[in-house]
Amino acid sequence: ELSGTEWTKVFDAQRQVFQQDFTDRKEEIEKQWQEEGTYTDETDWRRLHKNEKQRYLDDFHFNIAGHSLRIQQGIANAFQTVGLTLWDSSIVMSKYLEVRQQREKFLYDPTTSPPAHARVLEVGAGCGMLSISAAVLGANVVCTDAKHIVPLALINAQHNADAIKANCGSIECVELNWEAPPQDRGVFDYIIAADCVYDACVVELFLRTLHNHASLTTEVVLAQQTHNEKATSLLWERLDHFFTYRQVEPWELDKAFQDKLIRVLIMR
Repeated sequence: ELSGTEWTKVFDAQRQVFQQDFTDRKEEIEKQWQEEGTYTDETDWRRLHKNEKQRYLDDFHFNIAGHSLRIQQGIANAFQTVGLTLWDSSIVMSKYLEVRQQREKFLYDPTTSPPAHARVLEVGAGCGMLSISAAVLGANVVCTDAKHIVPLALINAQHNADAIKANCGSIECVELNWEAPPQDRGVFDYIIAADCVYDACVVELFLRTLHNHASLTTEVVLAQQTHNEKATSLLWERLDHFFTYRQVEPWELDKAFQDKLIRVLIMR
């Protein structure tokens, strides 16, 4: 079984191979992207409209609370590696946290004595942007994913350490195995998750993991876009066996960062 450092070397090797292939076949690949209609417009935030170089090789830059975040990505070419690149739901959710923080100070309230920092768990964090956004907004975040994904989240947390310190937020990147017995990680004010369901086989594990880590007072915020019809249908079918929920209304989201194909739910 590979250690975190060894997995990081694997990611780097994959990126180098991908980068070399792009360099060697630049004209051919760009012609293919053009024929496929792959967008390269930098003003379009949707990741599904980006080409492979933008999604896997280029660092992603994103603004949260006046801080420019830098997110390194990896090659997401299999079910086990979907967490190595950014997905649109994490962007929508990050901006939702930002506008809600402006309205409610729900992640960090500097007016109390001492200042109040919400305790947040992210399940299926991938490369860590949503966790990092919450930490930049002042929350104390536990950022979790599978063992082989966590090193990339940790790298990105280190990239953005200064922004996280600005509101005295914090982030801890650790493994969370959905199939293992739940560990006592204490009480969380919020659990967040974005685009975690890509296959029907994980739906029950995912919902059970959210439920096992939620207390009676925990609010769970979930964002999901349909990537697999069967899996997403099963998610919506099974959801009310674990939680009561409501859908976040468009007016509650950031005006520029929302998509009718992405549902954001508040669950208890």
